[in-house]
Amino acid sequence: MWIFTKDGFFSIVQHKDSPHYMMVRARAKDDLQAAFGPGDILESVGSDYRFRKTVPRAVVADYLSKALAEVDYESVKDNIDKGEQDRHDMLYKVWGAHYAMQRDRYRDDSDDDWYDFTWTTSVPTT
Repeated sequence: MWIFTKDGFFSIVQHKDSPHYMMVRARAKDDLQAAFGPGDILESVGSDYRFRKTVPRAVVADYLSKALAEVDYESVKDNIDKGEQDRHDMLYKVWGAHYAMQRDRYRDDSDDDWYDFTWTTSVPTT
């Protein structure tokens, strides 16, 4: 699972040796520290994810549940911290790549300008 939270970007997979643990991987050490504490972070120079931490499955589930409960914004892009320019730029590139896939997959003749959104929202009234 790839997931972005206010703490950072994580790749979360089952630990290869135990179904009760997850391997939480990150490209920035401070992301792992913010989410799961500073201890026991492995660093593998040259690996696709430089930083890794073994975390009990229940702890990961609790973290993700709390991260969801803390969502207090209506626009992800408007809440990207511009203080970390490298992170800001990366997140916009991810957004752009996903938007390009959507545009290419569902393009029609009226989709010439990416600013021309037609929003459809279904929100429960209860």
